[in-house]
Amino acid sequence: LSLSLSLSRSLSLALSLQGEEVTQVSCGFKHTGVVTSDGKLYMFGNGDYGRLGLSSTSNKKMPEQVLHLNNFKIGQVSCGLNHTLCVSEDGQRVWSFGDGDYGKLGLGSTVGKCNPTDCDSALIPLL
Repeated sequence: LSLSLSLSRSLSLALSLQGEEVTQVSCGFKHTGVVTSDGKLYMFGNGDYGRLGLSSTSNKKMPEQVLHLNNFKIGQVSCGLNHTLCVSEDGQRVWSFGDGDYGKLGLGSTVGKCNPTDCDSALIPLL
């Protein structure tokens, strides 16, 4: 029974990313991020704090594309305890989402975000 259940889950995961070439995976405490060769970001797992970047705190049992980043090619993702950061393929942009405690989103506040938020918007030039 457990082998059957395991195969079923693996098959479901494979089908949800069917046709996608996975280039990177990051696992957090209760969530996972996947980057594909064409720069798409998929997230799944526990959605508390908005750490999936899917505009809500809902849990996702299957990978779901982060549509907020459709106009960008993502190169890397890093999943933390209750937050996530991702970097554009060219390394010029960084987005963060999830729990903002201690300023860990790099946005200049402790407010959490349910959508990817450009960290550049929080940067203040040093004098």
